[in-house]
Amino acid sequence: MMRILKLTLLTVVFVVLSGCNEKLTQYKIDNFKVMGTVSHITVYSWADQKEDVFQSLEGFLKEKSDRLNRYNPLSEVSLFNQAKGEVKVSDDLYKIIEYALSVYRETRVFDITILPIIEIWDYKKGIVPSDSLIQQKLSETGAQNLILKPDLTVEKLKPVRIDLGGIAKGFLIQQAVFYLKENQKNSSGIVEIGGDLLTFGDKEWTIGIVHPKTKKPCIALNVKNKAVFTSGDYERFFEKNGKIYSHILNPLTGRPAEVKAHSVTVIGEDASISDGLATAFFILGPEKSFEIIKHYSDYSVFFIDEKGEVLKDENFPYELIFINEED
Repeated sequence: MMRILKLTLLTVVFVVLSGCNEKLTQYKIDNFKVMGTVSHITVYSWADQKEDVFQSLEGFLKEKSDRLNRYNPLSEVSLFNQAKGEVKVSDDLYKIIEYALSVYRETRVFDITILPIIEIWDYKKGIVPSDSLIQQKLSETGAQNLILKPDLTVEKLKPVRIDLGGIAKGFLIQQAVFYLKENQKNSSGIVEIGGDLLTFGDKEWTIGIVHPKTKKPCIALNVKNKAVFTSGDYERFFEKNGKIYSHILNPLTGRPAEVKAHSVTVIGEDASISDGLATAFFILGPEKSFEIIKHYSDYSVFFIDEKGEVLKDENFPYELIFINEED
C-alpha cells in the first residue's frame, strides 16, 4: 500500500513514498509569498541534510521572490515595468524572461506581457470587463516586443509590462535545487512550492496527481530528476450569470481560457519550462499541446478531461498508476 504525504489542503500534487527505509528529512517554510500569493515550500531530502542549509535556503528564495514580485512597487519587476527602451536587469530577471520567451515562441499563448489584461479581471469581486476595454488593453501587450540583448539588457520595442505569475514558481523551485546541490553535496530530494515540484538526486520518487473535481489523489507516477507541474481550472475561478471564469487568461483573446480539459500535467527536465508549458497547454488543450510537446525532448504531458479521462502525448514514457482514495 502506498503512503501519501499530503503537502497542502487543496494541493495539485501529492508526494507518495513507497518502500523507503532510509532516513527522510522534511523542512517546511510556511506563509512564503510567491508573486504576492501566500504559499509554502517543502523540501524532502535523504539523510545528513544540515539545518543551516535549509535556513539559508529560505533567505536565498525570499531575495529572489522579492525581486520578481510585481506587487511590490520597489521590486525589480515593478521598476522594469515603469522603464522604457533598453533596460539593464539582474541575472535572475534576464533568465526568467529568457525562459518565458522560449515558451512563447513555441506556444504563442504564454505571454508574460499580459499584465494589463490581468489588471482588468477582478476575481474577488467577479467583475467581467467590457469588450472595448479588453481590446484596448490587448493593444498594450505582446511578448514579441521584448528583445534580449547582451550584457543582461532587455529592450522594449514598446512599453509593455510583465507579470511572472505563470513561471516564477518554477524558476524559484529550479533555483532552490541549484542551491541545495551546491551547498549539500550528493543530496537527493524534492523541492515543492504550492503543489508543484522538482525531484533531484539519485532517488526515484512516486508523485501523485489529484483529480480536478474531487481534489483527491487519483494518479501516481514514478520520476527521477524531473519537474512535475499541473495547471487547472478548479482552484481559482468565479461564476457569474451561470458562466465559470477560469483565472488562466488567454493572451490572444484577453479572456479566460476556454476549458478543453480540467487539468494538465507537464513532466520535464527544467522547472521553469515545465511551469510555463503547463499554463500554455491548459489554454491550448490536448490536440495542439501534443503537437508542441514533440519539439521538447525530455518533456511529456497528460490531461484529465471533462469526463475524467486521461489523455497522453503519443510518446508518453511513464506508467500512470490509478489509485483509489483508500490507498
